[in-house]
Amino acid sequence: MGDTEYQVKTIAYGGKFVPIIMQNENGPCPLIALCNVLLLRGKMHLPSSNPESVSFRYLANTLSEAFMNVEPATGTSTQHMELALDDCMALLPTLQAGLDVNVRFQHTQDFEYTANLTLFDLLRVRLLHGWIVSPDDKPTASVLRDLSYNHLVELVIEMQVAQEEKRKHHSPKSSPPSEQQNLPSTNQNQDNSCPQDGGNQQHDMSSQLQEKPQQLSQEKEQQLDETIRKGLVAEEWLNTTAGQLTYTGLQMLHEDIHDDELVVFFRNNHFSTATKHNGHLYLLLTDVGYTNENDVWESLGDIDGDSYRVNSDFKIPGRGGAYPQQQQHQQHPQHHQRNKQGQKKQNHNNPQQPVHFQRVGKKPPPEAPHYQQQQHSGCVVQ
Repeated sequence: MGDTEYQVKTIAYGGKFVPIIMQNENGPCPLIALCNVLLLRGKMHLPSSNPESVSFRYLANTLSEAFMNVEPATGTSTQHMELALDDCMALLPTLQAGLDVNVRFQHTQDFEYTANLTLFDLLRVRLLHGWIVSPDDKPTASVLRDLSYNHLVELVIEMQVAQEEKRKHHSPKSSPPSEQQNLPSTNQNQDNSCPQDGGNQQHDMSSQLQEKPQQLSQEKEQQLDETIRKGLVAEEWLNTTAGQLTYTGLQMLHEDIHDDELVVFFRNNHFSTATKHNGHLYLLLTDVGYTNENDVWESLGDIDGDSYRVNSDFKIPGRGGAYPQQQQHQQHPQHHQRNKQGQKKQNHNNPQQPVHFQRVGKKPPPEAPHYQQQQHSGCVVQ
């Protein structure tokens, strides 16, 4: 394990002062988000009453103790509990590099199950996201169904392969121009005379330069067309919702998170501590730049990145300590259309450009060398 130090900030929460972990550049945000949930719940403590920093080694060791002290859920067998503990202990040393998760698009807790999710399950911390397809967008919803992010990327790759196969079979193959130029002329000989039927000979030879494309069977043609159709839908969804938060997802988050519940929220390769207070969703500000600031939480109320920051009392600084107005989070009629067309602007906390995607934890495939690598395994300070 490394022994990187992370700064600590003390905030007021639940009627008492609580330390939270701040994130350095490219820090281990899944570890920090999980620890901050436990610190705010009072289930985890730092080495002294007012530490200025804490090491990765200390956080990992403290989490391992927390895992060991977990009471098995009702109906959980001893063998299942031991396997879960083994998975968590094996993951702890790797958290400094991040954590891979594979999103699915039906509800806020829809992730492809892997051992990585055991970290959250064992500590009874919910991991949520808001990258949800609207059921009213039936063409997209019918393709996504129970597919994961990885599966969608595979669909896009399969689409590109299918498009290339159709191009090969529908366009004639011609000899390179250099080969045509080097062929002997059909109307030249030593005595400069023109042989009979010279025009027909030239036509026959030029026709031989082109190969007729091999015809696809009707069944194969239909299979390729269906692959292309699904791939285009997947590609449009990935590109137009690259902010990884939709209006449908935002509405579901409001419905699924209880007031003052603490959860971990996943979006754009970043894990954040999140809560809902007085009907508003907030993300804990853990960027090291906020260590000495009064700002503690940032609102999560719009997919376009329009947000405001509040202090420990969830009041907006600079407005006389006013609370944010109570909002009615209803889906507006135009939301589905905007969600389908994509975001109007990028989240100011998400500078990445939503153009190309890559499977989680995989190298770019040879069929799609233009894809940029995008892994859900590491965090960048926002």
